[in-house]
Amino acid sequence: MGLAHRLAYRALRPFLFSLDAEQAHDLVMSCLANVSPLARRLMSLARIDDPVTVAGLSFPNRVGLAAGLDKEARALPALAAMGFGFIEVGSVAPRGEVWSESPRIHRLPQAQALINRIGLHRGGLEPFCAALAQCSWPLDPRAPVPVRLGVNLACNAATLASEAVSDYSSGLQATIAWADYFTINVSNPNASNRHVPDARLALERWLEAIDEVRVNLATQTSRRPPVFMKISPDLSETAVYTLCEALRARSDRVSTNGLQWGVIVANTSTRRDAVRGFPQAERAGGLSGAPLREPVNRLVAQMRRQLGGDIAIIGAGGILSGDDARERIEAGADLVQLYTGLIYRGPDLVHEAAAALCAVR
Repeated sequence: MGLAHRLAYRALRPFLFSLDAEQAHDLVMSCLANVSPLARRLMSLARIDDPVTVAGLSFPNRVGLAAGLDKEARALPALAAMGFGFIEVGSVAPRGEVWSESPRIHRLPQAQALINRIGLHRGGLEPFCAALAQCSWPLDPRAPVPVRLGVNLACNAATLASEAVSDYSSGLQATIAWADYFTINVSNPNASNRHVPDARLALERWLEAIDEVRVNLATQTSRRPPVFMKISPDLSETAVYTLCEALRARSDRVSTNGLQWGVIVANTSTRRDAVRGFPQAERAGGLSGAPLREPVNRLVAQMRRQLGGDIAIIGAGGILSGDDARERIEAGADLVQLYTGLIYRGPDLVHEAAAALCAVR
């Protein structure tokens, strides 16, 4: 089955790469969103069953889809059929956001990279939740352990720092019926990150405010999804140290009530050192793909040393092979996420990465 998918994508890729990158993305997502149940079964990839428990949550395997590919949660069943252990949708803010003018996605094939400046969900929480409500659950009945859903939450661009927790609270409340875990996106390279404080004491208070919302939701729903902070790969060592210390302090305080924190390392980068001189390299947006492989591995290793073993890390960025996935786990990640690798390698990468991680314990 893997060979068939590999050959099919190799045949399809030249056509997709002949299109504008965003046109290709929209075409693929539309096809996945509208595929029939029968066609979905026929296109399904064999799943690697490698159950693991991370942040108190069981996953069928350690390979997930990063946020941004299915921003509107419109193709979840088809994506689950590719063999992912978890799928993250969004980012979404309470209110819709107007996107910048096209082109918004640029390929850098020589570097196996993308530059992306697509914004948040254009409709906001209301249509986003409507899409989730239309899905059949569980996402993939083949999985002995349910394929998990992550919801990536952001603030609206116009939201003041003093109102940021309110925006995140709206997202938590609106989507808790579906989310197995939440991601708080504090690192969107296409927007200001002023919503999250930098100072240690202020950051601890900010985390505490989020936890107050989570406690209230747990009382109302009996659900306690873990929350991951998605950080930038461009953080300074001082900023990483401050974040780790605040997360450790907060996790120690809430461990008794079942609330768990984690981090996703990392979002896309605003730096261009690794692609300087390539066509499209100076385009605005976040850089993803192979150039992030080593910087993110180093950042994961640094954070694992500082966080210890109790706070979960999801490694995202620069994973284009099974070996890349294994190196990310060996650096200290508990789970990995794919995005740009799918563009260059196709869906067979999901199986390859999951198979490579079966041997890593």
